[in-house]
Amino acid sequence: MSIKQLIDKILDKWPVKIICLVLAIMLYVLHQSSMIKKQTFTVPLTIKENGLVSVVNDLPSSVQVMIRGNEDDLKSITSTELHASLNLDYFTESGNYEVLINLKKSDRLLGMDPLEVTVKPEILKVSLEKRVLKSIPLIPNYVGEVAHGYLIDSIDVNPPYLDVTGPETIVNKTNQIYTNRVNVSNAETNFTVETNYFELNRLLTVENKGPYKVTFTLVPEIISKSFNDVPVFITGLSEDFALDGVSPTVNLTLEGTLLSLEDYTLPVNAVRADFSEITETGIQEIELNYVIASNFKMINHSKDSILVNIIKKDIPVIVPEEESVSENPAAEEL
Repeated sequence: MSIKQLIDKILDKWPVKIICLVLAIMLYVLHQSSMIKKQTFTVPLTIKENGLVSVVNDLPSSVQVMIRGNEDDLKSITSTELHASLNLDYFTESGNYEVLINLKKSDRLLGMDPLEVTVKPEILKVSLEKRVLKSIPLIPNYVGEVAHGYLIDSIDVNPPYLDVTGPETIVNKTNQIYTNRVNVSNAETNFTVETNYFELNRLLTVENKGPYKVTFTLVPEIISKSFNDVPVFITGLSEDFALDGVSPTVNLTLEGTLLSLEDYTLPVNAVRADFSEITETGIQEIELNYVIASNFKMINHSKDSILVNIIKKDIPVIVPEEESVSENPAAEEL
């Protein structure tokens, strides 16, 4: 076939042939488009800030990554093959910046074709401040009540201070860091627990991560209790004597542990007066002797001595029955 014949054959009904070619291309494109799918992944965002500045504003903890590609390829992709980061290490001055998010794909994804990857957002607005270091007190934080009758005497934290780094304004406003809550409910003896710090601001970095030791020292609770109108226990008084008037009483206050003193009752001879040396009647001053249990301390009492009036005891006269006079004279005559 000559060239002229070939050209004539090609140009024969050329409008129809062009239409068929366009239709074929469109069908191919539609077919390829039908094979392309998209899928969105949530990828954690890593903030790299090991330089001279720190982030002040809140940044998202993750970004959305949309991938377009072959349907079969998309089914095999996982979010672990995508790594999003924001590198701030090269910034040296405080200020506001727009920083591009860096997305790293695994080698397997790099070999996929077609594959289109889009990150949202692509750029983040970042406020940076000078990074400073400060030693901040670690304060124990606890809940609950120790056992009845005990008190927390002291709480020791080791270490007592934490080294904290972060943006200058935030670090300077932070005066203390608390431990996680420790439950002290019903504790009766000294004890030590290990715990970590309670995070107040995620923009702050604690250098010594812990755990930290918190030691609680407990002591018995001390109370005072008053006893009023306590009768004086009389000893050694002669049978020939008696006290004129109402028996004396005193008031006193004891101090001791709550568990031993709250329900304590004084014995009847707790306050004594010795009358063994009294040999005559009249007004007498008698020293008082307080007999208190060794686990208590007397912190107050109303009297050291008492004044009493000693009188002679009345002894009734007993008349013998045979010497008694009959009240009936008639019976006497009989």
